Amino acid sequence: MSNLKRISVSYELNLLGEALRAAQIINDQRLDGELSPATSSGVAATLVLARQRVQLLSLAVRDLIDPALLWCPENSAPPADGVISNERTPVLVSWSERKRAKRGWMAWKRAQQVVELDREQANRKHEHENDD
Repeated sequence: MSNLKRISVSYELNLLGEALRAAQIINDQRLDGELSPATSSGVAATLVLARQRVQLLSLAVRDLIDPALLWCPENSAPPADGVISNERTPVLVSWSERKRAKRGWMAWKRAQQVVELDREQANRKHEHENDD
């Protein structure tokens, strides 16, 4: 179980805050005429990446995706060693191999159901066209 990644929600939010702060600083400098207009593409890209990270964090907090998808050294939470931490931040733990396998199997079953529904609809449409 030691190979599981631990993601500090607080560290992740701080990282996102710093990215947004950098985008704001760059944008302010561009507005003051200190940087070329090409800088706006960098600001836009930073905002898109931050928005996508927030969406990933939301999915991970709701246990809809493996939190390991968010992990990076900058948001890595210290290992849980039984010592009570003074830090009161939520920690997301990556899924075990068993949980990943179970979620993958469930997704495969849902995909099979969708394919079957599509086939049934196509057959009904084909039958309806032949009735005309």
